[in-house]
Amino acid sequence: MEKTVLQQKLAKRMKSMGFTMKSLSKAAGKNETYVRDIIEGRVKNPSYSNLKSIAEQLSCTVEDLMEVGGLKERGGTAFSGFARLDLEKSVDSESLVSATLLLSRQSEKQKLNLNKTEITKLAKQVCSMAKEHGNGVVTENLVNYVLEINQK
Repeated sequence: MEKTVLQQKLAKRMKSMGFTMKSLSKAAGKNETYVRDIIEGRVKNPSYSNLKSIAEQLSCTVEDLMEVGGLKERGGTAFSGFARLDLEKSVDSESLVSATLLLSRQSEKQKLNLNKTEITKLAKQVCSMAKEHGNGVVTENLVNYVLEINQK
């Protein structure tokens, strides 16, 4: 299976900073296999707060690690552009990042050609629905539902 941009960037940055997977996990305050689990694909949707802990150890931002979903390859801009958009105060950044990651991955899998603006709009919709109909947790099922209703 092909590595995601997050997995590639995390592995590259970790090596350039002289960390092993185990040492980076411990430095970030996570269990000793956490970084390995991300890089090897066992953890598919790491939370924003966990990525932030790792990014701090790597002297970078979460956004530096998350140019996701082929957006850059298709001529889009870096992931950090998502965070700079005018967000509703009711949408927290961790949920938005999770929704954006999942939407990017699903749009690639389904071969949808969504641009940054479309993904951001859908991510806000996912976050609003998660907050309205549940405990605010963004799930892959919710992302798939939003993609399905917006394709009709």
